[in-house]
Amino acid sequence: MSRNQQIWLGELIRCWKALAPADDNTRKTLAGLVGFAWQPPVDQREPEATPAPEPELPPPVAPSAAPPQPMTQKPKEPPPNPQASELPRVAIEEEAQLQAAEWDSVEVLNPPQPHNRQYNNLLPPLFRPLWSRTIVTTLASRRLPIGFVDAERLVSTMAAARPVERIPRQPRWTTMKGVQLLLDKTPGMAPFLSDQAALAALFDDCVGGEALERLHFFDSPLRGVVIGGKKAAYRPPQPGVPVVAVTDLGLGAPESHFNRAAPGEWLSLVQLLAARDSTLTILLPWPAAAADPGLQRCTAIVEWDRSTSATLVRRLLERICG
Repeated sequence: MSRNQQIWLGELIRCWKALAPADDNTRKTLAGLVGFAWQPPVDQREPEATPAPEPELPPPVAPSAAPPQPMTQKPKEPPPNPQASELPRVAIEEEAQLQAAEWDSVEVLNPPQPHNRQYNNLLPPLFRPLWSRTIVTTLASRRLPIGFVDAERLVSTMAAARPVERIPRQPRWTTMKGVQLLLDKTPGMAPFLSDQAALAALFDDCVGGEALERLHFFDSPLRGVVIGGKKAAYRPPQPGVPVVAVTDLGLGAPESHFNRAAPGEWLSLVQLLAARDSTLTILLPWPAAAADPGLQRCTAIVEWDRSTSATLVRRLLERICG
């Protein structure tokens, strides 16, 4: 009996009688639920398990005795294929002849020919390869009023009661005008012949077609140009077309070369082009500070060097284009 919970033994007996448990585990559970700790009689308890006997070890083997070899069964040979005997047998020499005949029947591809725009030059290009196309496109660009409508100028004109003769538009850089490319062939430019060829190929890729006019000259374009192997007088391009001259301005000419162009000849070319609304950009393989100061003020002198970027070229062009 549990005095703390006031449950008598008779209540446990009535519980067993009402539920009729079938085994001792159920009786023990019911007794625990009503507060009694019940154990089965000693004669009904399960006998304790006796430990299993330790297995006997085999007798030690003498060192001289060899370990027994496992018996292996010889694998069965596959049954003969009745169709294998019907297949033709090809000798090694005949098989080599068949392979050679197969190779001879394959059409021979022509070796790749080098593109005419590629050039072999051991020295690195003067422009960075990743920037070259952008720089060339910037050199061939002009800022024209072909952008969006300039609303501020339009409103100002209408507010001043002035007639709107043309819709004002914002300026935009474009290559729609094309470009005239002048290549100097003087002795001072001899070390840059391969670079000139690569540069001309880039202009052809970026502008190309009828929009690109390529001319060769010696010392100064005003002395004449070479067209198709024949010398002819220089003709400026159509109005508004930019001009790019690849020259050293005589800075790299040897001392024996007395026909180098004077700065006055280049200033005359700048005035001739300015009268036709064209600009002159000089691509110089020398520092720009070595050029004539008067020429620096009226034209854009771009250093043909790996440090030159398209942003720098755009700033120089904006200075001369206004």
